[in-house]
Amino acid sequence: MSQYKFQLVGSVTWQDDGLQDQILYASTLELGQPRMLARIPPDLFRGPDGTLWLMAKGKVVRLQDTDTADIFSLKAIETDEIIALVPTEDRSLIVLSRRDMNSVLTRLSSTGELIWHRNDLPMLQQHLTQAQLLVDFDGSTFLYAVSSGIGRVVRIDLMDGSTTTVVSFDSQPPQNVWVSQGSLSWVVFSDAGTHTWVSKNLETGQQRTIGEPPFQYLLDQVQSPLPNGGALLAVPQKGELIWMNSEGIESKRLPLAGLVRENEELAVGIREKDLICITRWKLGEAISSSFQVGSFSSEFSRLIASEGNSYYVLDPGKLFIFDENGHKLKELEQFEVNEQRLQREGAVAISKSVIEPAGSILLVGADAVGAYIVRISGAR
Repeated sequence: MSQYKFQLVGSVTWQDDGLQDQILYASTLELGQPRMLARIPPDLFRGPDGTLWLMAKGKVVRLQDTDTADIFSLKAIETDEIIALVPTEDRSLIVLSRRDMNSVLTRLSSTGELIWHRNDLPMLQQHLTQAQLLVDFDGSTFLYAVSSGIGRVVRIDLMDGSTTTVVSFDSQPPQNVWVSQGSLSWVVFSDAGTHTWVSKNLETGQQRTIGEPPFQYLLDQVQSPLPNGGALLAVPQKGELIWMNSEGIESKRLPLAGLVRENEELAVGIREKDLICITRWKLGEAISSSFQVGSFSSEFSRLIASEGNSYYVLDPGKLFIFDENGHKLKELEQFEVNEQRLQREGAVAISKSVIEPAGSILLVGADAVGAYIVRISGAR
């Protein structure tokens, strides 16, 4: 764990007219209350200039510094649904939306004013079954759209919204595509259950593939390309991040068992067999000695909160409270867990990770106070 550094780089409080807490509930009642299943972090975006953006429930905010953000207005768009969006290098937005069953591509200025909108593009005239907006580190912006089983990746001219096709998939279009450092990447699936990682340089047309074990069965868990030509994989159920190098081999693995904040500090849990090792971090530096808590009956146990010298670990059906020496202070049975989670739970979404140019990873989290962004760097 010493090879990684953890730093809180941004946060936004929940507001009625801004970002709002998203709670997933079950349809059944528990002790007269809806049963909480999970707290859902917002979506995270990084602009080419490094500006960070968050979106939840159709609300978009742009971070100004560590703990302030401004609400980005989407009022200039008449829409029934936001399908996708990406920031541009001048702190504006490209938005793909749907209005009366029609798809529209729009560019908004840095203050939310309409620059152009396009509903006349040929690929927008058909029913889209998949759609993504992509932006590279240099500001190049792309749209990936699938209709009638045919996929197209087009480069968007930011001046007027016109497009140029760069890659076509005439059969079996991929579920997702990614762009990084001038290359487009995707996963090719096979009926045998094995997958291939493909990367194509958009300038030279050169294409390379990775399809050797052990990751040919895990490539459906790709989160993003890495600057070294590999990819970041994730196993969300276990909280695992896996670095795949350019040869398709694992170079690092981080088994996260919780990453929560308290004020300006972070408490990071790393899974070690049936134990969880916890360390406190501030400004990218460890400020406490690591200690272990456990053991736990499940590999899905995780740290959900820290309050002073108390650490809350959720194990299926129970909530444990430990002190900074790893001693168990309290154990709550299942019927009490729901309320404790609502009041305290924090969680990061490793399936919403964002890669920075230097290879560091941004994760977005959410707790009862608001959303927060953590940078993981220093992995060797």
